[in-house]
Amino acid sequence: MKHLDLKIFNSNHQEEYKVEITENYESDRFHVVVYETDQTPNEHYETKGFDTEKQVYDYLKQLQNNN
Repeated sequence: MKHLDLKIFNSNHQEEYKVEITENYESDRFHVVVYETDQTPNEHYETKGFDTEKQVYDYLKQLQNNN
């Protein structure tokens, strides 16, 4: 099982989200868990499953554009 952590920053260059992407986890090809980082501990924002890398990329761009 492969795992990748990413950070998404807002337009003020402040970290807004921490994103954990895991391959082949809980019946998802790509299992994505997002945390809001404006508080400690980080608060769970949402969890989603995706079938393709393109879907994950599009979701990450959507998160970035929501800021």
